Amino acid sequence: MKNSLVIFLTLTFILLILLVDPRKENKSDDLETTETLAYAQAFEREKLDLVRQDSLIYYNHISDSLANRHQLKKAILFLDTAISYANFRAKDSLVNKRANLYIARHKYDQAIEDLNALADNNYDLGSTYYKRAKCYQKKRSKQKAVDDLKLAIKQGHLDAEKLHEKINPERKRVSYYITRCCDGSTSSAKGRGACSHHGGVCNWNEPVYETYRKY
Repeated sequence: MKNSLVIFLTLTFILLILLVDPRKENKSDDLETTETLAYAQAFEREKLDLVRQDSLIYYNHISDSLANRHQLKKAILFLDTAISYANFRAKDSLVNKRANLYIARHKYDQAIEDLNALADNNYDLGSTYYKRAKCYQKKRSKQKAVDDLKLAIKQGHLDAEKLHEKINPERKRVSYYITRCCDGSTSSAKGRGACSHHGGVCNWNEPVYETYRKY
Protein backbone atom coordinates (compact mmCIF):
# COMPACT_ATOMS: atom_id res chain seq x y z
CA MET A 1 0.00 0.00 0.00
CA LYS A 2 2.83 2.32 0.91
CA ASN A 3 4.59 1.59 -2.36
CA SER A 4 1.39 2.35 -4.30
CA LEU A 5 1.08 5.75 -2.59
CA VAL A 6 4.69 6.60 -3.40
CA ILE A 7 4.15 5.66 -7.02
CA PHE A 8 0.95 7.75 -7.15
CA LEU A 9 2.64 10.83 -5.68
CA THR A 10 5.60 10.47 -8.00
CA LEU A 11 3.36 10.29 -11.07
CA THR A 12 1.36 13.28 -9.84
CA PHE A 13 4.53 15.32 -9.40
CA ILE A 14 5.73 14.42 -12.90
CA LEU A 15 2.33 15.39 -14.33
CA LEU A 16 2.45 18.78 -12.64
CA ILE A 17 5.92 19.40 -14.07
CA LEU A 18 4.66 18.57 -17.51
CA LEU A 19 1.64 20.83 -17.15
CA VAL A 20 3.77 23.77 -16.03
CA ASP A 21 6.11 23.64 -19.04
CA PRO A 22 8.37 26.74 -19.04
CA ARG A 23 8.61 26.44 -22.80
CA LYS A 24 4.87 27.14 -23.04
CA GLU A 25 5.31 30.23 -20.89
CA ASN A 26 8.09 31.40 -23.20
CA LYS A 27 5.84 30.91 -26.21
CA SER A 28 3.13 32.99 -24.53
CA ASP A 29 5.65 35.73 -23.79
CA ASP A 30 6.88 35.68 -27.40
CA LEU A 31 3.31 36.00 -28.71
CA GLU A 32 2.61 38.93 -26.38
CA THR A 33 5.83 40.65 -27.49
CA THR A 34 4.94 40.14 -31.18
CA GLU A 35 1.47 41.60 -30.67
CA THR A 36 2.92 44.58 -28.79
CA LEU A 37 5.36 45.28 -31.61
CA ALA A 38 2.55 45.02 -34.18
CA TYR A 39 0.45 47.54 -32.25
CA ALA A 40 3.43 49.89 -31.91
CA GLN A 41 4.21 49.68 -35.63
CA ALA A 42 0.55 50.29 -36.55
CA PHE A 43 0.46 53.30 -34.24
CA GLU A 44 3.67 54.66 -35.75
CA ARG A 45 2.30 54.26 -39.29
CA GLU A 46 -0.91 56.04 -38.31
CA LYS A 47 1.07 58.86 -36.71
CA LEU A 48 3.26 59.26 -39.81
CA ASP A 49 0.17 59.25 -42.04
CA LEU A 50 -1.38 62.05 -39.99
CA VAL A 51 1.85 64.05 -40.25
CA ARG A 52 1.90 63.45 -43.99
CA GLN A 53 -1.70 64.61 -44.41
CA ASP A 54 -1.14 67.70 -42.27
CA SER A 55 1.98 68.60 -44.28
CA LEU A 56 0.14 68.11 -47.56
CA ILE A 57 -2.72 70.40 -46.45
CA TYR A 58 -0.29 73.00 -45.08
CA TYR A 59 1.88 73.33 -48.19
CA ASN A 60 -1.08 73.15 -50.54
CA HIS A 61 -2.78 75.97 -48.61
CA ILE A 62 0.33 78.16 -48.85
CA SER A 63 0.56 77.42 -52.58
CA ASP A 64 -3.07 78.48 -53.09
CA SER A 65 -2.49 81.69 -51.14
CA LEU A 66 0.57 82.56 -53.24
CA ALA A 67 -1.26 81.76 -56.47
CA ASN A 68 -4.13 84.05 -55.45
CA ARG A 69 -1.56 86.82 -55.03
CA HIS A 70 -0.15 85.99 -58.50
CA GLN A 71 3.15 84.78 -57.04
CA LEU A 72 3.08 81.79 -59.33
CA LYS A 73 6.73 80.78 -59.18
CA LYS A 74 6.64 80.51 -55.38
CA ALA A 75 3.24 78.81 -55.56
CA ILE A 76 4.74 76.07 -57.72
CA LEU A 77 7.61 75.51 -55.27
CA PHE A 78 5.24 74.98 -52.35
CA LEU A 79 3.02 72.80 -54.52
CA ASP A 80 6.04 70.64 -55.34
CA THR A 81 6.46 70.01 -51.63
CA ALA A 82 2.76 69.24 -51.22
CA ILE A 83 2.98 66.71 -54.04
CA SER A 84 5.85 64.95 -52.28
CA TYR A 85 3.47 64.22 -49.37
CA ALA A 86 0.51 63.14 -51.55
CA ASN A 87 -0.64 59.58 -52.04
CA PHE A 88 -1.58 58.27 -55.50
CA ARG A 89 -5.20 59.50 -55.44
CA ALA A 90 -4.36 63.01 -54.22
CA LYS A 91 -1.24 63.37 -56.36
CA ASP A 92 -3.01 63.59 -59.73
CA SER A 93 -5.20 66.46 -58.54
CA LEU A 94 -2.14 68.40 -57.35
CA VAL A 95 -0.18 67.68 -60.53
CA ASN A 96 -3.14 69.00 -62.52
CA LYS A 97 -3.08 72.16 -60.42
CA ARG A 98 0.66 72.53 -61.05
CA ALA A 99 0.12 72.12 -64.81
CA ASN A 100 -2.36 75.00 -64.66
CA LEU A 101 0.21 77.17 -62.87
CA TYR A 102 2.86 76.32 -65.48
CA ILE A 103 0.41 77.29 -68.24
CA ALA A 104 -0.30 80.58 -66.46
CA ARG A 105 3.47 81.22 -66.39
CA HIS A 106 3.78 80.26 -70.09
CA LYS A 107 6.02 77.33 -69.13
CA TYR A 108 4.48 75.04 -71.70
CA ASP A 109 7.16 72.35 -71.74
CA GLN A 110 6.79 71.78 -67.99
CA ALA A 111 3.00 71.84 -68.30
CA ILE A 112 3.13 69.24 -71.07
CA GLU A 113 5.32 67.00 -68.90
CA ASP A 114 2.71 67.09 -66.12
CA LEU A 115 -0.15 66.59 -68.56
CA ASN A 116 1.62 63.58 -70.06
CA ALA A 117 1.71 61.99 -66.61
CA LEU A 118 -1.97 62.74 -66.07
CA ALA A 119 -2.89 61.22 -69.44
CA ASP A 120 -0.94 58.07 -68.54
CA ASN A 121 -3.02 57.85 -65.35
CA ASN A 122 -6.30 58.43 -67.25
CA TYR A 123 -6.96 61.56 -65.20
CA ASP A 124 -9.88 63.67 -66.53
CA LEU A 125 -8.83 62.85 -70.10
CA GLY A 126 -11.04 65.37 -71.90
CA SER A 127 -9.63 68.30 -69.96
CA THR A 128 -6.09 66.91 -69.96
CA TYR A 129 -5.97 66.47 -73.74
CA TYR A 130 -7.56 69.91 -74.26
CA LYS A 131 -5.01 71.69 -72.08
CA ARG A 132 -2.13 69.81 -73.68
CA ALA A 133 -3.48 70.80 -77.11
CA LYS A 134 -3.47 74.46 -76.06
CA CYS A 135 0.14 74.11 -74.92
CA TYR A 136 1.11 72.63 -78.30
CA GLN A 137 -0.79 75.43 -80.03
CA LYS A 138 1.25 78.01 -78.10
CA LYS A 139 4.41 76.17 -79.15
CA ARG A 140 3.17 76.30 -82.77
CA SER A 141 3.03 72.51 -82.97
CA LYS A 142 -0.30 72.48 -84.77
CA GLN A 143 -0.30 68.81 -85.76
CA LYS A 144 0.19 67.70 -82.15
CA ALA A 145 -2.42 70.20 -81.02
CA VAL A 146 -4.95 68.86 -83.52
CA ASP A 147 -4.17 65.26 -82.54
CA ASP A 148 -4.90 66.07 -78.89
CA LEU A 149 -8.03 68.03 -79.78
CA LYS A 150 -9.38 65.00 -81.63
CA LEU A 151 -8.77 62.90 -78.53
CA ALA A 152 -10.50 65.50 -76.35
CA ILE A 153 -13.46 65.62 -78.75
CA LYS A 154 -13.85 61.85 -78.41
CA GLN A 155 -14.10 62.43 -74.65
CA GLY A 156 -16.96 64.88 -75.28
CA HIS A 157 -15.05 68.10 -74.55
CA LEU A 158 -17.07 70.90 -76.18
CA ASP A 159 -14.37 73.59 -76.05
CA ALA A 160 -12.07 71.19 -77.90
CA GLU A 161 -14.48 71.18 -80.85
CA LYS A 162 -14.45 74.98 -80.99
CA LEU A 163 -10.67 75.20 -80.86
CA HIS A 164 -10.34 72.48 -83.47
CA GLU A 165 -12.56 74.45 -85.86
CA LYS A 166 -10.42 77.53 -85.24
CA ILE A 167 -6.98 76.06 -85.88
CA ASN A 168 -7.98 73.32 -88.33
CA PRO A 169 -11.00 74.67 -90.26
CA GLU A 170 -12.63 73.01 -93.23
CA ARG A 171 -11.22 74.20 -96.55
CA LYS A 172 -12.33 73.81 -100.16
CA ARG A 173 -10.33 72.87 -103.21
CA VAL A 174 -11.10 71.88 -106.81
CA SER A 175 -11.40 68.15 -107.13
CA TYR A 176 -12.17 68.00 -110.88
CA TYR A 177 -14.07 69.85 -113.70
CA ILE A 178 -17.31 69.02 -115.47
CA THR A 179 -19.15 70.24 -118.58
CA ARG A 180 -22.38 71.94 -117.52
CA CYS A 181 -25.31 72.00 -119.95
CA CYS A 182 -27.68 74.96 -119.99
CA ASP A 183 -30.58 72.86 -118.68
CA GLY A 184 -28.52 72.05 -115.57
CA SER A 185 -27.41 68.58 -116.58
CA THR A 186 -23.80 67.55 -117.20
CA SER A 187 -22.05 65.95 -120.14
CA SER A 188 -18.91 63.86 -120.45
CA ALA A 189 -18.48 64.85 -124.11
CA LYS A 190 -15.80 67.39 -124.98
CA GLY A 191 -16.55 68.00 -128.66
CA ARG A 192 -19.16 69.98 -130.58
CA GLY A 193 -21.92 67.54 -129.72
CA ALA A 194 -21.72 68.13 -126.00
CA CYS A 195 -25.11 69.06 -124.52
CA SER A 196 -26.66 69.07 -128.01
CA HIS A 197 -29.95 67.84 -126.60
CA HIS A 198 -29.74 69.83 -123.37
CA GLY A 199 -29.75 73.43 -124.50
CA GLY A 200 -26.09 73.63 -125.37
CA VAL A 201 -23.04 74.11 -123.17
CA CYS A 202 -23.18 76.84 -120.58
CA ASN A 203 -19.82 76.03 -118.91
CA TRP A 204 -17.10 73.82 -120.35
CA ASN A 205 -15.03 73.74 -117.15
CA GLU A 206 -17.24 74.02 -114.13
CA PRO A 207 -15.17 73.17 -111.04
CA VAL A 208 -16.34 70.55 -108.53
CA TYR A 209 -15.08 71.21 -105.03
CA GLU A 210 -14.25 68.96 -102.14
CA THR A 211 -13.77 69.86 -98.49
CA TYR A 212 -10.70 68.95 -96.47
CA ARG A 213 -8.73 69.93 -93.40
CA LYS A 214 -5.04 70.69 -93.37
CA TYR A 215 -4.31 68.57 -90.29
